[in-house]
Amino acid sequence: MSQDTVGTSKPGAENDPKIDSNLLPFGKSGTYHQDYDLILHLPIYVQAMNLHLKWVREVSVASPVIFDAGGGTGIMQRAASQMRPDGDIYLLDLHETMVRRAIQNGSHRDKISHCNVVDMRINDKPVSSESVDHIFSHSVLWALKRPSEFFFEANRVLKRSATLAVSTLSRIDWQLINGYLTYAEEKLSVALKKGLVTASQKQNFISSNYYLLKHAHSPLAKQELLQLGIRHGFEPVEVHSAYNVATANGIRPLFTQVLWKKVGSIFDFNVSPKNEAMSCKYT
Repeated sequence: MSQDTVGTSKPGAENDPKIDSNLLPFGKSGTYHQDYDLILHLPIYVQAMNLHLKWVREVSVASPVIFDAGGGTGIMQRAASQMRPDGDIYLLDLHETMVRRAIQNGSHRDKISHCNVVDMRINDKPVSSESVDHIFSHSVLWALKRPSEFFFEANRVLKRSATLAVSTLSRIDWQLINGYLTYAEEKLSVALKKGLVTASQKQNFISSNYYLLKHAHSPLAKQELLQLGIRHGFEPVEVHSAYNVATANGIRPLFTQVLWKKVGSIFDFNVSPKNEAMSCKYT
């Protein structure tokens, strides 16, 4: 296979008129939501989750309002709610199948909002500006066509000096894709032998991840991600390599994980999300 960077150079299949978008991994008839929680068998995911939970624990205000932006089946949202029972921790996700699965898995219905993370809503009403204490978002940014819109919206809803935590896909090539899929195959094979997963679940998880990696809209190199946050009023506090997998060129990170602090407001910048998205080099 080619070693060239993949992702943004390939059109998303959801735009292909020959493909029914309902059958894609997150589509209404897709099955990825059924097997997404197999990701808990991957230590690299658990490590990324634990870092997000550490940052949730460190939110200094009492009774914080926290958003899990693009929280899927609610794994991290439920863990964060257990860690911070004093907080209001909401799961926001665009995909109906994932939201339904989150409810089935134990997330409280009144703490879930079916909405786009670039237009954050609770009870179908826009979230008030500067009302949220912390946002964390895992494996979401790469799926957005314009990641700048997420940063703009996060800046809008976060209080001044609040924090934003993001883990997202780095610039990828076939070495990294193969490294991750090989890693997942090995870990899920162990789970299969223990009777913790079925062969069909394992196959669905692997094939769904292959598809999603191949069609990622916006993988971002570490410096691209950092500059995107800085341009939207955020200052990096911690930067980590995540999802480290073995490749032919050694151990390499599939993800970058960053904690930011909000240091400037979009209301001070006097910019619009549309103009900012258009001027952003990396969207």
